[in-house]
Amino acid sequence: MLPARLLEGQGITRMPVTTRSEEARLFFNQGVSQVHSFWFYESERSFLQAAALDPDMAMAYWGIALSAPADYRPAFQLLRGPDDGGPQKDSVEGGSGDVVRRTTNGAAISGFVRARESIAKAMALRDKVSERERLYIEAQAARRDPEMVPNIPHALHMPGHIYAQSDKIDEAAAAFSAAAVNELSWLERDVLYSNGHHAHSVHFLVHSLNLDGRLPGVDGAGTPPDELQGNAARARRHQPARGLPPGILRSGQTLVRFERGDLILDGTTIPIYDRPEQNAWRNWALGLAHVWRGELEPARASLAQLDNDVAQAKASRDALAVAVLELEGEVAVRAGETKQGWALLRKAAAKEKALIYTEPPDYPRPVVEAMGSLALRVGDSVTAERAYTEALAVESGGGRAYFGLAAALAGLERPEEAQARLEQAERAWNKADSDLPRMQKLRSGKLASVREPN
Repeated sequence: MLPARLLEGQGITRMPVTTRSEEARLFFNQGVSQVHSFWFYESERSFLQAAALDPDMAMAYWGIALSAPADYRPAFQLLRGPDDGGPQKDSVEGGSGDVVRRTTNGAAISGFVRARESIAKAMALRDKVSERERLYIEAQAARRDPEMVPNIPHALHMPGHIYAQSDKIDEAAAAFSAAAVNELSWLERDVLYSNGHHAHSVHFLVHSLNLDGRLPGVDGAGTPPDELQGNAARARRHQPARGLPPGILRSGQTLVRFERGDLILDGTTIPIYDRPEQNAWRNWALGLAHVWRGELEPARASLAQLDNDVAQAKASRDALAVAVLELEGEVAVRAGETKQGWALLRKAAAKEKALIYTEPPDYPRPVVEAMGSLALRVGDSVTAERAYTEALAVESGGGRAYFGLAAALAGLERPEEAQARLEQAERAWNKADSDLPRMQKLRSGKLASVREPN
């Protein structure tokens, strides 16, 4: 990185900092102006120049840590792909046991590593600066610390919420997995320890992977089935009445969202549970799988059982009421009762939107996403386009919605728009399981039908 220069037109910034060099102060304030305009390459150079002029200037290293990863940016920019104006993918290397790649002058190639190394220097100098500067430095040090509280499960869990909402799915999955594993260690130590947080971590892990087109236990997604199914037995030995077992989350959410009717109906993947709330979700999944195959009588039987389960349920009643309406609407549409069916589905979508906000959502997937898929199945591209557009408003940047829109637009004979949406789908699901039908059709160039199989 070439030496910085004091440039014209950089604004007037006068942030008080401790330094013995007035020239270093000028470069520091230039860097502050630049970083707040998201000009990270130049801001890092300015802060580096300040540090070269005054190696004991703690805030110069703070500025480097702020600039190097280029992640101090508006959310809409961070959500873009690297080929669409978003941040370039940078290795978060430098953890325990990692080999840090460096340039010939010794600087780490990874901006994240440069940030951690720089803020460590600032922390070593924080006793030589003002209280205000020290707070800036300690805040940045906390931001760059990869594992501040390694043995508090919910503290390991909480960053995953931010990562999931920032389209950092790998980081979210790592946070939820670490929290779930840590939670199990506490469950093993104390028979009175609640299993609720463990179920929540697994639930959010599944949800995060789903957003990224990754079916747990498939194609290296990093979540073996026994973590979701087998660990349920370990967790449920502790206060079994509290929290849904992780297995139902895999069967009730993941398989439906990936439209894996083959696994839903195989008689073994989804077990029969001992609570009406759990079996309600099971019958919801069975009913939908039958609808996808056009098997309306078995679907109606599942709907009747779902109604019975909901009547006995003591928890999740609001979300299950949506499930009843959705399944009833899908059966009606496939039976030719089109007007009544779509009215039921719109009612289900409205009821889902009215559910209390939770993370992840109480309902396994947006009802409008289901409406889009159903519309494609019955050849209604107009309704499919409308539904998937609304689904994008619910889950911005969602791969499923982009794939659905591509198929709908192809059906409406708007090939250029369809291709644009398909390219967005490819970027959104750049880490999706390679054997998903959507991904296989993407590679083969077949656009007309980009749904999961029945």
